[in-house]
Amino acid sequence: MASSITFVLRDPKASEPSLIYLIFRCNSYTVDSEGRKSYRQFKFSTGLKWNPRHWSVEDNKGIDRKDFPDPTELNQRLRNMEMVVADIYRKLINDRRQVTSESIRAEIDKRVDVFPDLKRKAIKASALEAASKSVVKYFEDYLANLKYVYKKGQPYPVTNRSKQRYATTLRHLRDFSALRKKPISFEDIDIEFYQDFVNYLRTQVKEKPSKNNPNPTTAIRMADNTVGKHISTLKTVLLAATEAGINKNTKFQSKKFASITEEVDKIYLTTGELDRIYALDLSASPYLDRVRDIFLIGCYTCLRFSDFNNIQPDSIYNTDQGTFLRINTLKTGKLVVIPIHFRVMEILTKYKFDLPKSISNQKMNDYLKIIGERAGINHPISMSKIEGGLRVTRSSPKFNL
Repeated sequence: MASSITFVLRDPKASEPSLIYLIFRCNSYTVDSEGRKSYRQFKFSTGLKWNPRHWSVEDNKGIDRKDFPDPTELNQRLRNMEMVVADIYRKLINDRRQVTSESIRAEIDKRVDVFPDLKRKAIKASALEAASKSVVKYFEDYLANLKYVYKKGQPYPVTNRSKQRYATTLRHLRDFSALRKKPISFEDIDIEFYQDFVNYLRTQVKEKPSKNNPNPTTAIRMADNTVGKHISTLKTVLLAATEAGINKNTKFQSKKFASITEEVDKIYLTTGELDRIYALDLSASPYLDRVRDIFLIGCYTCLRFSDFNNIQPDSIYNTDQGTFLRINTLKTGKLVVIPIHFRVMEILTKYKFDLPKSISNQKMNDYLKIIGERAGINHPISMSKIEGGLRVTRSSPKFNL
């Protein structure tokens, strides 16, 4: 959580007093498609001005010179600003909120005692009124402009899969609003809304429209962990609206407005079952052969599918302790070193390090069920989870889970 704060003049060569900027640097960074980190800095006006002739570039403060006002008060105000911004950063991190120029500026604007000379931009009443009337409308605008997702205060480029997750929550919110027969305003977001929306997600959500079924009528029994993910996504959007100054209602931050979770049974494959999948002759079904190979790389490396295409020959190196893979993960930007299983090397060599492109989760799961059945991974497994608010226990062949 390292950070630094310096003060600079807008025009250090001016003959008249120049505006003082606060430059804030921290370990917030973005990650590009190749896993490279780009550390960010934030620039804010202090609202204060000082003559460049009486400013120390090395010490970032005013200096005392003859025939010019004493800089003691100025320097004290700068120190106060430095402490306030450092506190704001720590609070954002501790609250697991986004560290952005907007979120920091929103907190600075609240500190009139320390930043009294700062010009505060007023939100246009018409825009505020329009946005406050409909959470769905704000959600649509938010999704259309979504470029980064934040994890522990760090921004990462948004993936198509993340956008699909937001879009699904938005679709459920739209349908819920239609069922209520009135728009959902920010003031509507309270515990009663939360309970109604959770109940809707559990029991009334319809199947996704398709070409064959454009107007589905069958309700699905949504698992509680899925319900919790939609609540978590909604809270992220509500927090963004709050930080933008559009939403003033913070009831969604109540502990009762919880993202539901439940412990689920973990299903795993044994090494013997992985051996049987590997040994399958799938030459007559190339699409299954490709899915099997991608799946096995995931099993033996624990990498996400999004990282597979970044595996290059120079990512592999040998030591006296074995063969290893070194790679920057796309989602977190972190460098990981993984021991390479001999089967991973065989698969990488088979495709000359140009692995097949990943397919949708739905198709991947469908094909893996076929592969599991052909491998004879079919002994019955009983699983229990909450669906539609009720605990349901089902028994199914392992390949089907």
